[in-house]
Amino acid sequence: MNMDMPVFASHKSSIGNFNANTLSVIIYIIPLLLSFIPYVQYVAWLIPLFILFKEKDSDLVKYSAAQCTIIFFVMNVTHLVLSIFPTLFSTASSCIITAIINIPKAPFPSVLYILIFLVASAIAAICAKYAGSYMTYRIKFISSIADKLAA
Repeated sequence: MNMDMPVFASHKSSIGNFNANTLSVIIYIIPLLLSFIPYVQYVAWLIPLFILFKEKDSDLVKYSAAQCTIIFFVMNVTHLVLSIFPTLFSTASSCIITAIINIPKAPFPSVLYILIFLVASAIAAICAKYAGSYMTYRIKFISSIADKLAA
């Protein structure tokens, strides 16, 4: 077993008496689903942040919430930066659905937006898979920040 992926014993979260692994998976799924709603995606990262501050017992839930917050915060900041430069990126997208719709009008920014979304989604899916098994998948460039947030 890789030392970068700690394994936790089966336990409950202090939030809603959920199994910690179930809540950890839900933490990754919620912002992903909210990314399909125009403009809501820009605040979706606040949900795992809220869970991070509410959780009292589970280190797995705290770490998952911290890592998920970082993943979706970075994705949304990147999307916002792309939308700030209208000369380079002629059509701003407010969610993944509008990015798909805008492909004929503005292929480069729409495809870039979709690629960023797919990368963030893939990272979140991998993390959720491990969280479902009471493990944390530690992303090298995020794990130190997530450790500090979860502490």
